[in-house]
Amino acid sequence: MKTIKAILVILLAAAFVLMNISTAKALPPLPSSFYGTVTIDGSNAPVGTEVSAWINGVKYAYTSTTESGGETVYSLDVPGDDPAQAGVQGGVEGDTIVFIIGSLVVAQTGTWHSGTNVQLNLTATANDPPTDISLSNNTVAENEPITTLVGTLST
Repeated sequence: MKTIKAILVILLAAAFVLMNISTAKALPPLPSSFYGTVTIDGSNAPVGTEVSAWINGVKYAYTSTTESGGETVYSLDVPGDDPAQAGVQGGVEGDTIVFIIGSLVVAQTGTWHSGTNVQLNLTATANDPPTDISLSNNTVAENEPITTLVGTLST
């Protein structure tokens, strides 16, 4: 009889323990983080300029620039996609991240990797000078009318 009571006590204790165990849920991935300086045409971007991170044409993160040590800087966490949720919430391993300063797309890109913190200095050019342009003529005779054609631009 004592053996049966001992077995019942053990079984009841095991049942209480098992009732308190819940299924494990996967944690969402850690973000892919980036930081660095921000310049436009070789000069510091204005403090407060938006820096955004885009993957496949979708903006997933943005921040405003700040000043540190005489330089304009940013720090940005690009979220990862949580497979446990519907839709896409961010990047997946190997995604290319395009950065935009204000409305200017920068030359540098990042690669999404969960849990990294990468220094990436961003530079943008606001006014790309035209290239490969020629003028067919660059002189006009004196005293010609105002409407005289000087030359033709071509590319």
